[in-house]
Amino acid sequence: MTIKHKMWHEALRIPKVAHLVYTESEAVIYRGVKIEKKEDDIKIYSTEADFYKDMTEEFIQTDGFVKCVKIYLKDKYLNQLDRVESWIQREVNGQKNHKRISNLKKIRENLIIKYNEINT
Repeated sequence: MTIKHKMWHEALRIPKVAHLVYTESEAVIYRGVKIEKKEDDIKIYSTEADFYKDMTEEFIQTDGFVKCVKIYLKDKYLNQLDRVESWIQREVNGQKNHKRISNLKKIRENLIIKYNEINT
């Protein structure tokens, strides 16, 4: 059994996932990551954008589907936090729009909560 097949079976055992069955394929979506099985081929995609990004090679380098998803989400949330921090700094140093600053702080707080959920 290959690493991809082990990840597929692990994904099927995760509670509260979206399990999709099509005529030619079967897929599982867990926390924004889609693992899809067509016949004997298994691919892993990020559902972050309209066009899914193939992340199969990145995921195969580590063991376990859930572990890979956690690593992916940590990186994603840290990148988003960096972006929000730079937006806050630009707003504080530039226009000083208090409503926008408080909105950005709420977004930052939500990202920190999501990041902490992943780490626990």
